[in-house]
Amino acid sequence: MCPHDPGDSCPCRKPKPGMLPKDAAELDLDLLRSYMIDDAISDVEGRRNAGVASIMARTGRGNEQVRLACRDLRGQLLIVADLSAAVRHILM
Repeated sequence: MCPHDPGDSCPCRKPKPGMLPKDAAELDLDLLRSYMIDDAISDVEGRRNAGVASIMARTGRGNEQVRLACRDLRGQLLIVADLSAAVRHILM
């Protein structure tokens, strides 16, 4: 989680790639083969900027954010009902 205020313009604040590249290096993760399950457009944009596939779940803030996603990312974003549906998609 980014500890900075939105006005600080730090590199770890979404929609910038944030801490993902550093964390991936420490954990030896391949971001291009990874998925993130999100419930907010800022999360999705941050993941895409880091090269990670993102799935939008309608749970949490997801339902209200889906309207934004549909407008801004139409056809580019998988939207699922919940975490279980996202996991099923990833395992397919």
